[in-house]
Amino acid sequence: MEIIRTEEELTNGLIQALIKNHKENHLERYNKLYRYYKGQTDILKRKNEKNTGNKPNNTLVNNFSGYIVDIIRGYFVGKPVTYSSQNEEYLSELMEIFIANHEQDENSELAGIMGIHGRAYEIVYVDANNQIRFNEVFPQQCIMVYNNNIIPEPRFAIRYYEINNIMDNNSKTHIEVYTEDEIISLEEVKREGQEAQLIEVSREEHYFGEVPVIEYQNNEERMGDFEKVISLIDAYDNAASNKLNDLDYFSDAYMYLVGYLGSEKEDIKDMKDNRIILLKEKGEAGFLVKPSNNADSEAIQDRLQNDIHKFSFVPDLSDEKFSSNVSGVAMEYKHFGLDQVVSNKERKFKTGLMKRIRLITTYINHLKNTNYDPNEIKINFNRNKPINEKERVEMVNILKDIISTQSSIDLLPMIESSQEEMERIAREKDPYADAIKNDIDTDYILKSLEEQARHDRERQGDIND
Repeated sequence: MEIIRTEEELTNGLIQALIKNHKENHLERYNKLYRYYKGQTDILKRKNEKNTGNKPNNTLVNNFSGYIVDIIRGYFVGKPVTYSSQNEEYLSELMEIFIANHEQDENSELAGIMGIHGRAYEIVYVDANNQIRFNEVFPQQCIMVYNNNIIPEPRFAIRYYEINNIMDNNSKTHIEVYTEDEIISLEEVKREGQEAQLIEVSREEHYFGEVPVIEYQNNEERMGDFEKVISLIDAYDNAASNKLNDLDYFSDAYMYLVGYLGSEKEDIKDMKDNRIILLKEKGEAGFLVKPSNNADSEAIQDRLQNDIHKFSFVPDLSDEKFSSNVSGVAMEYKHFGLDQVVSNKERKFKTGLMKRIRLITTYINHLKNTNYDPNEIKINFNRNKPINEKERVEMVNILKDIISTQSSIDLLPMIESSQEEMERIAREKDPYADAIKNDIDTDYILKSLEEQARHDRERQGDIND
């Protein structure tokens, strides 16, 4: 997909041109993808095109788009991303900010927006209480502008949204421009008979060290999870709707009577009421029905359904093959295609998370005069896949003398945080670890132990005497 690059000076004219380009060339695609995710596929438009006379016009929506996005998202971040570091003080401070921002839920929302639109944005900012915040933004409202370097780097980002004033029939667009140094707030005011004008509202410096807007890419092409199979989804909806139309045709079949000429409405009414037909010699009664091609229709739908799962790399979990108790290796093969998609997502998503950590760390270092290094934070993804836990525990047991304890714990699906588990193990081995960690008066504890030891020695001496 298009990457906007420019070295032009940041002016009001450039901002307006970028917003216009975004509206004309991107909004329609984003809105269509979001419609499909919500189950509002193009089959619904057929009501206005073919609903003539008494013909059946069923419009069945089969929400493969939502299924594909939600399955991949659950597999990708259904289990929270975890973080580890040797610098416990730094990690603790970072985790406090993450908890305050509901980081796990934020990651899930970003993964969903990425899966639908092909990209998602996140803005890192400081609120009125001087607390670091970060929140997702839909690509319908955000534009990231890059420079012309071989590896493009963000120059600035634009967030915009419409505000309509019902009272005076005027509308204005609120615009926020994020550069490496400052945040500029503007309003585009539209009045009847006049061209839109940009008015600067405020300008404030930030201390994040770079553009505080993060683009999370779904893949290199910035395509949604189901975007490649939209035509197959449309064909499946069409086939399913036509099949139901055929069933309606059968139920609305016309009855024919041979040798029953001259019948009146009263005769037909008596026939319906009494359920008896009196025909003349060689008379015949029956229904005019359209020949059924159910077998062909079923075959087409099965083929389309298989192709949708095949080309989106998302397995059909209703398939009987997933209901049996298969081994861990067999399950890995069933998820092989999905694993490739998610592996690519992890690399792209990790780049965004690293920038989030870098922005937060830069601000902390500025505010508290610390020297934290964002590279000290290790990011770990935990795929939410079906796992044969018994096989995994047996594998960890085999590896216990080959790899570190923490690496072994990372392999266990029932453990969310290896760092926390290591701390629990340490506390079990050292009964005074909690006291030391929580700044309890350890001198008092040691003196008590010495006093107890002296008392035991004196008692032992009395026994010997």
